[in-house]
Amino acid sequence: MKKILKNFQQTKSCPSPLLDCTDTYGRYIGKYKVIQSGDIFEVYKFQYPVRLGADTSNHRKGLKRRKRDRTEEYARKRATRARNHIRRLTLSNFSSKDKFLTLTFADNIKDIEYANNEFKKFIKRLKRKYHGFRYISVIEFQKRGAIHYHCLVNLPYVDQVALQEIWGNGFICIKKLNDVDNVGAYLAKYMGKDVLDKRLQGKKCYFTSRGLLRPQTGYYNAEQYCRLAEKKNLDSSKVAFTNEYSSDRNGNVKYTEYNTTHEFISKRRKS
Repeated sequence: MKKILKNFQQTKSCPSPLLDCTDTYGRYIGKYKVIQSGDIFEVYKFQYPVRLGADTSNHRKGLKRRKRDRTEEYARKRATRARNHIRRLTLSNFSSKDKFLTLTFADNIKDIEYANNEFKKFIKRLKRKYHGFRYISVIEFQKRGAIHYHCLVNLPYVDQVALQEIWGNGFICIKKLNDVDNVGAYLAKYMGKDVLDKRLQGKKCYFTSRGLLRPQTGYYNAEQYCRLAEKKNLDSSKVAFTNEYSSDRNGNVKYTEYNTTHEFISKRRKS
């Protein structure tokens, strides 16, 4: 009872729903959401404070949901989540110092189960040969329907011919990422529309090493976010991308991506 009264007092002290406040169940936790993936910070500034948990507000009670087929809508949302997950996981574990591989079959392989099995065997051979090997890989379909894989790996210098022998199924293209500011976006773009491909229904569209670092997500009120921005030096010189959109739950949302890598800052200064 004391806890409920305390939270009620906090709610009454909040003069406007536009300010950070807490409801009687402690579900409103601030207007800022920050996702840190390595040196990349994604900041969501909401018009209304973030509410966690189910929406039990009075205006939703008694509403009848219209029955409609939302299969495609859910599929698009899953695809977006998958791309964001891969992008953030990549940023948390890889950099432009790592290598980018493209694995292609010599034959026109279209069987996903067969291709995935050959890919897993290739990964096992690399793990035996290189201690501490890490990777993230996505599947892409060529125009002819053949399967190939795009991978980010932390391999040292490896001769391309030697790597093709380890692959044993065809061709490998290996290159450095010296001019890439955002390795996460670079890999995620190869997922494209293939994430929605019917050939991947019920199957994984990406593979990753175990034990990779996960992006960190936090929610902040205005004062807490100001302290974080000052600590991490999140200023206009590090802004890589901005966007604004509207949300039914949080009102107007302003999204800002900050890139704190030295390479990005140097390029901004030169331009």
